[in-house]
Amino acid sequence: MSVDAVAVKIPPFWTHSPALWFKRVEAQFQVARITADETKFNYIVGGMEAPILEQCFDIVDNPPAEGKYEALKQRILDRFADSDHKRLQTLLCGMQIGDDKPSRFLQRMLHEVPSNVGNMNAIIRQLWIQQLPVNVQTCLAQTEEDDLEKLARLADKVYEVTTAAVPSINTSATAMDNVASELRAEVAELSRRIRHMEKRFPAHRRRSPSTRRRSSRPPQRQQNSNWCYYHNRFQRNARKCSPPCSFNVAPQKN
Repeated sequence: MSVDAVAVKIPPFWTHSPALWFKRVEAQFQVARITADETKFNYIVGGMEAPILEQCFDIVDNPPAEGKYEALKQRILDRFADSDHKRLQTLLCGMQIGDDKPSRFLQRMLHEVPSNVGNMNAIIRQLWIQQLPVNVQTCLAQTEEDDLEKLARLADKVYEVTTAAVPSINTSATAMDNVASELRAEVAELSRRIRHMEKRFPAHRRRSPSTRRRSSRPPQRQQNSNWCYYHNRFQRNARKCSPPCSFNVAPQKN
């Protein structure tokens, strides 16, 4: 015996996951004990958004005598669900983990497994692990666990521990960047002050006393290569002479 009149609220349609949306609706039908084909058909037509129904206008306008609900469901799935070929291609071409936890990423991969394909757990396991962070891969490589659900829980724990350390590393890096910025600012300020002082005190005004003393000394005599050391230094006052020397001392007059 069928029960036809029970209140059911049809949720907004999930264009990204039509099959899962129908499972949700059918769960409500089951809770409400709705089994009549025409009642389920009318609930869908009455609660579905207009753009979706436009894709099924022929069935809505002229439904078959039997199997109304299944015909409408299949049409919606044909229009909005990816084909098995496309889902398998998406799975094998390398899905990216993005910001998902490992367990969430695994569920996304399992969702892409076509319904007409047999057990793919071994393939899924390999594809899934390949896309995980390297440190998580390293930990999972140490276990021989084949149960995907248990592996996902383990991967989540490793992922949470490793990602928790990232903020402290980033904080340290930020602190170092701040110190470097402050040092660069101080160097720039010192350079500015030096340039300002150079403009106020030109080079000729900044000579040291020793430089002025050196500049005031009389120029040294040019040495004669034919004279000895003593005559080059003392000339006529020299008391010694080291030959060979060509210095000519004129005789003194009486």
